[in-house]
This record gives sequence, structure tokens and C-alpha cells, in this order.
Amino acid sequence: ASLARQNLERALLIDNGLSGAYASLGRVEALLSNHEEALSHYNKAISLNESLVDVHIWRFLSMNRLGRYADAMDALYRAAELDPTLPVILHNLGYEKSKRGQYDAAREYFTRLINAEKDNPLGYRGLAAASAREGNYVDSLVQWGLALQLSPETPLYQRSYREALYKLTM
Repeated sequence: ASLARQNLERALLIDNGLSGAYASLGRVEALLSNHEEALSHYNKAISLNESLVDVHIWRFLSMNRLGRYADAMDALYRAAELDPTLPVILHNLGYEKSKRGQYDAAREYFTRLINAEKDNPLGYRGLAAASAREGNYVDSLVQWGLALQLSPETPLYQRSYREALYKLTM
């Protein structure tokens, strides 16, 4: 991380208009859990190039880590404006809606993800978790099963499928 930071800072000394260098520097800081510093770099990157979808997503993640949920959602919504079909955006929007008990909205995002990428287990994972939060363990089991079919080696899907099955047998 130290070497990456040094190289990025050198690049910015040569040309301080490199939005990608600021974005990467922010990513380095976020990986080191320096989220305030990361946000500073992300904001600079966005000021140079507003259309950096990944940077808006990274801002969402850092602000979430800092407990700045309203600002985090603003960043996620901005990313969705730039690319409304990106799976990571659809998944995070669905997850955040589910977390807040907005299950219909969550299902809408997860369904859009499934329709956009039928082989991506994230949509089914999201539907499964939302159904479990609602207490609908039958649907949760079905959705975990679909996620598991697409990604049979994923330990989370294996464990979650077993947990949903266990809850149904109680």
C-alpha cells in the first residue's frame, strides 16, 4: 500500500489533473480503513470527472463505514444515475432497501439484477436475504437454492441454504 501511495502521489506531482490517480489513491486509503482520507481523494477525482461510476460506489462504501448513511445513499443513487444496470449498484440498492424494511423496492432491484444477468447469483442472494428478513423462509430457501445452483462452491450460499432449511424444519 505504501508503494502504491508513493507512486500515485508522484504521478499527481507530474499531473494533478489525473482523476484516476485520485480515485486509486482513495481506494488505497479505504483499504487501509482511512475512510475520511479516501473520501477526500474520491471527491477530488469526481470534481475532475463526474462520470466515474466506480468512484461513486467507493464513496458509498466509505460513507457507509463512517456511518454517514444518508450521504452514502446519495452516492449510490448518483452511481445508479450514471449506470442503472450495473449489478453491484442493483445489489447494493436492493440490500439497502431490504435493510430498511422496504422489501418491495428491494425485490424490484434484485429482480432487475437477475433479468440483467441471469447467471449472476447476487440477485438470488439478495432475494433470499430479503425473504429471510421478512420471515418468509420458504422463499428464502428457494432463492438460496438458486444462488447455490449458480455458484455451488460459495461457502456463504451453502451455509445460508442449510440455515434456511433448518429454520423450516423447526
